[in-house]
Amino acid sequence: MVSKPDCPQKCGNLTVPYPFGVGVGSGCSIGPWFDVNCTSNPPTAYINTGNLDIVDISDTHIRIKSVVASRCYAQSGLMTQDNPAWTQLGDTSPFTFSDTLNKFTVIGCDDFALISGSLPRNFTSGCVSLCSKKEDVLDGYCTGIGCCQTSIPKGLKNFYTQLSSLANHTKVWSFDPCSYAFVGAQDIFTFRGASDFSDLGFMNRTMDTVPVVLDWAIGNQTCVEAQNSSDYLCQKNSVCTDHDRGNGGYRCSCNEGFFGNPYLSPGCQDIDECADPNSNDCDDHAICINTPGSFNCSCVKGYLGDGRKDGHSCIAKSSQFPVIKFSLGNKYASYLGVINELYESNNRLYIDECADPNSNDCDDHAICINTPGSFNCSCVKGYLGDGRKDGHSCIAKSSQFPVIKFSLGLSLGFLSFLIGVSWIYFGIKRRKLIKLREKFFQQNGGLLMKQQISSNEGGPENSKVFTAEELEKATNNFAEDRILGRGGYGVVYKGILLDQRVVAIKKSRIMDESQIEQFINEVVILTQVNHRNVVKLLGCCLETEVPLLVYEYVSNGTLFQHIHKGLSWLSWDNRLRIAAEAAGAFAYLHSAASIPIIHRDVKSANILLDDNYVAKISDFGASRLVPLDQTQVTTLVQGTLGYLDPEYFHTSQLTEKSDVYSFGVVLAELLTGKKPLCSDRPPEERNLATYFIMSLKENKLFQILEPRVVREGTLEQLQTIGELVKRCLCMKSEDRPTMKELVVELERLSLGFLSFLIGVSWIYFGIKRRKLIKLREKFFQQNGGLLMKQQISSNEGGPENSKVFTAEELEKATNNFAEDRILGRGGYGVVYKGVLPDQRVVAIKKSRIMDKSQIEQFINEVVILTQVNHRNVVKLLGCCLETEVPLLVYEYVSNGTLFQHIHKGLSWLSWDNRLRIAAEAAGAFAYLHSAASIPIIHRDVKSANILLDDNYVAKISDFGASRLVPLDQTQVTTLVQGTLGYLDPEYFHTSQLTEKSDVYSFGVVLAELLTGKKPLCSDRPPEERNLATYFIMSLKENKLFQILEPRVVREGTLEQLQTIGELVKRCLCMKSEDRPTMKELVVELESLRKFTKHPWVHQQSHEESVWLMSEEASDLYTVPISANYSNTSDFSGQYSLDTCAIFPSNNPR
Repeated sequence: MVSKPDCPQKCGNLTVPYPFGVGVGSGCSIGPWFDVNCTSNPPTAYINTGNLDIVDISDTHIRIKSVVASRCYAQSGLMTQDNPAWTQLGDTSPFTFSDTLNKFTVIGCDDFALISGSLPRNFTSGCVSLCSKKEDVLDGYCTGIGCCQTSIPKGLKNFYTQLSSLANHTKVWSFDPCSYAFVGAQDIFTFRGASDFSDLGFMNRTMDTVPVVLDWAIGNQTCVEAQNSSDYLCQKNSVCTDHDRGNGGYRCSCNEGFFGNPYLSPGCQDIDECADPNSNDCDDHAICINTPGSFNCSCVKGYLGDGRKDGHSCIAKSSQFPVIKFSLGNKYASYLGVINELYESNNRLYIDECADPNSNDCDDHAICINTPGSFNCSCVKGYLGDGRKDGHSCIAKSSQFPVIKFSLGLSLGFLSFLIGVSWIYFGIKRRKLIKLREKFFQQNGGLLMKQQISSNEGGPENSKVFTAEELEKATNNFAEDRILGRGGYGVVYKGILLDQRVVAIKKSRIMDESQIEQFINEVVILTQVNHRNVVKLLGCCLETEVPLLVYEYVSNGTLFQHIHKGLSWLSWDNRLRIAAEAAGAFAYLHSAASIPIIHRDVKSANILLDDNYVAKISDFGASRLVPLDQTQVTTLVQGTLGYLDPEYFHTSQLTEKSDVYSFGVVLAELLTGKKPLCSDRPPEERNLATYFIMSLKENKLFQILEPRVVREGTLEQLQTIGELVKRCLCMKSEDRPTMKELVVELERLSLGFLSFLIGVSWIYFGIKRRKLIKLREKFFQQNGGLLMKQQISSNEGGPENSKVFTAEELEKATNNFAEDRILGRGGYGVVYKGVLPDQRVVAIKKSRIMDKSQIEQFINEVVILTQVNHRNVVKLLGCCLETEVPLLVYEYVSNGTLFQHIHKGLSWLSWDNRLRIAAEAAGAFAYLHSAASIPIIHRDVKSANILLDDNYVAKISDFGASRLVPLDQTQVTTLVQGTLGYLDPEYFHTSQLTEKSDVYSFGVVLAELLTGKKPLCSDRPPEERNLATYFIMSLKENKLFQILEPRVVREGTLEQLQTIGELVKRCLCMKSEDRPTMKELVVELESLRKFTKHPWVHQQSHEESVWLMSEEASDLYTVPISANYSNTSDFSGQYSLDTCAIFPSNNPR
């Protein structure tokens, strides 16, 4: 190879071939990474501007000087020297450490060393070297006695190594005071036995004589990709070879028979083998003729043969001995026409096969025609055929033998034979593949897996043993473009299953057969892990050489990436939330899973974030199951440096507190934004855990925290979490908290943000759920249409007007769901105004998409609600099931909601009317609770769901959140749902829904009626923001009349106001058993209506009232409102009215 023209070829004794070039930025190389910085006195070559000292450059490798880690001890065991070693090649460099030519070597008799790297994958490995006396050490052998060697992974771009000792060399100090570790070329290093222990110059000698071998390649494209690009570097007469180093690239080399630099124009040049007798094997009687990339040998005149010494050489014509005939056999040589008669043409000798009948196989009825080097046979006139005896011969034209038919039949038969053989071949191949998969299935414990899953009661229904075909289709046969990442335990691919679920498929490393049963048990346990903050293991495939694991797909990257990119969404609130979510997941694994699971590799890179930035714990490749009767297990040390528990590292005793230590490092990482290990920081700051503890001791915590954390967190929060991290990082595991304790502390810190998080989560999930309309018949069956018709037809006593509407009827009624027919958008859908063919005006509610599993329950609820017959309940007239989501048809109530009328302060809303409306609404809820055929709990009682008709009569609406309660039960367990400000706190905390939950919400409505204030308002002083709390506090302080609306105080009697105040207080009791029933409320309210009014109260008729529908709206039909949260979206029940908000809650607990 040569250098680029006009560029230096050497740096000292080092030859620098192109694509490398001498001089940084000189243009002598193909790019900056291939620049060689040549210094003088003495001349030394370095890669670019770095300090990697180049020893040699070849067409496939570059060798650099090695670095050696060392540690020495005094006789007492005191460490006198500790030098770790590392080399970084750069994230984007074209160099990688050669995994085939290098070894990680440890020298010493009381030592172990770890080597770790992070590019392109996280990896940690180690080697232990032990001996008790120097006589045990063998020269030239690295078997673990005084010398240990292990391989490094492919594609490694940086490494860090550090030594440690079991007994600080106190037992071997007399002959081995020091230990060493390094990465170097295995073919050059030779272990010299015990003499290396006492050689004070071992480190310098090794660095000078044992280089590190680096692979290099051009770019990161394959040959095929590069050839289709404009910057392909391989020139003429060269071949491109893909470089398998883990992240692509290619190299060029000259074709055989060519020499030169394949990267420089005009490419590789032909080698003239004829110029050097040693480069060709032509005979002494032959002439060498050079050809591009090769040569030919031609015998001189008077000689015959191929002209090659290792072939038939050149034989004189006059030779009487039949050399060729003897060599090949008389008959075969005669057939080829290589005997007897010769003739000369164009200065070349040819054999005349036609001169000798034994030299040709022409038929008796054929003429032999000689050609140069061969002959032809031609049938005489009157005969047909190829003229050869061993062919079709010559057949008389009058012969009846069907030559053409025979030939055609023979051809078709041969074709059928080929097809049959191919079918058999591929059939056998498929059978072999099936058998191989069956072998792998049994080898990987498939039968045990199926047995475990089938016998595992309570196991999740979706755990599955996938087939190899399923996962090959899902990943496009494990295509390169489907790779999500490469980890220390395998490669992860993105897959799309047949049901369109996106999954992550992990291809693990080869597994020890002795671990199969343990692996199966772990998989079965992990498929039972059911926690919203743990990446779900959906199943596995056992039909491949190594098992494939199928996980749910989490798309938003790792916490590590988000921390160290400094993204704007990562506020103090979000950091606390993510920490609490992750801690909750680990606490679940440690103490709530059926068999405790220790993760063993807790780090920010193993905490994934989904689309909503919710934390998901991943990567259980290193995890261990801990029997319930044990608190620790003994294992080989495994984990990631920087996060690894030092106590576990030294004792190999794994406990749940090892995860706690690692999580403490993650917390420190979240608080500071710093990486756990960084060689670029000052020595005292390189290890984050040590640096964090030291800063706490020196009262410098706020100096190391990220500025945004200091700005957004309170002093108490930061001091508390700092101490929490300190406890996690205690050297002794018994001094560390448990994960459960961590969860309590973190949730206490983030409690102030709970309402905000609930609101944001509800908004997100509220906007997301919309789908397109599909075929009506399919939807009718899917939505339980047949069951609905059956229920209605068989339901004795059902109202005559309950009906299953068709889609056409409702499309005509709403003018094809025109925008101008929208009455409002609610928390459970959109409501349209419709006019039926009989001119009835109705409200048609387009609900959200429903879970298929809830269809039967939905049908039963609709049938029950069509039977509800109460003057103060909005009537459900029927439904339509021919659309993607069911359409519900209600009676139309035109006079708006109670919420609107309260907060507009309309003149008709007198004290009498307030009492009447309260009594009417209470009567309706009492009917639902205790008089309906199956009790109904409304679950979203609020003033916005109490409508007013033309006569201002109250109508209860919006049963989208309602639940039917079996007659033999008093409560049901549900997902928490309702509206903040009205929501029963006991239901919120326990998820136990009772009729008393409606009573609490109705108590808030009464307080709203009395005070004219909204349930929640951020503009009021802190103690007044929550109306329920403010009302109770005012009662206790005898300030009731100060918070009531002036008109209520004027028109109501003292006894009435005191009585209703106490009634509201009873409704708002924290314990449900202390609240009245709806029946009791009705009795109390009706009795209050009979009290005598003040004499100065003027009667006001309904005729003086003003109809108005605006701002706050029912979820049955809500009018459009301007919302503070977005100026483009409609939020159901999440409105901002002069910054006073009501937030529906849909919080899973």
